[in-house]
Amino acid sequence: MGIVSGIDGTDDLANVRSAGLKVYVPLAGYARGLAASFRRSGKFREDTVEGQYDAKVGEFFVIGTLANYPEEALATDPRAGWHGLKVKGHLGMKYIDARMDGVQSSSASFWRPAGGIELWKNDARARVVGASNWIPGFERGGYQIAVVRVVTAGVRYFFSKHATFGIGVRHQSNYDGLAESAIQAKLNLSMPTHKFRDRVIGN
Repeated sequence: MGIVSGIDGTDDLANVRSAGLKVYVPLAGYARGLAASFRRSGKFREDTVEGQYDAKVGEFFVIGTLANYPEEALATDPRAGWHGLKVKGHLGMKYIDARMDGVQSSSASFWRPAGGIELWKNDARARVVGASNWIPGFERGGYQIAVVRVVTAGVRYFFSKHATFGIGVRHQSNYDGLAESAIQAKLNLSMPTHKFRDRVIGN
């Protein structure tokens, strides 16, 4: 889970271990599905001249997905979509609850809209993607917890439904202009646990 840590006086992007649960409900027609997810971070600890600070985050989101083709099997059909152009949009709300403990304690909660879009042509495995998300920012000055907007855009390649590689540009609202934007690459692997369920329980 990404957070912004300004506890030592400078804003840095930090990754904190987290655990969570995601539930996905497939829908019919152009409404592709509805997902709900809960995640909780581990403890982020940082030492300053004033003392030790601990931060932790919990987040919950609900996201709905719409596409311009009526069945998931048509995602690779060259004739589906708008003359072969496929569009899949994700839109929902995200709740962030964050807490910082140290010399002084502070907590904050936020509701924010979140979403993304995927574009690809015919049966291409590479997709143009964009997303808008939010992460918490911890500031020692004033012991404030802010919410930071994160916007990313790039290309994602699908080796399969469960293995993807992406590269793109990331910009955060706490950056001073485009000059501070970061180019990042990400490999994502997921485990299709529903297939194990089908083998154990059956259809």
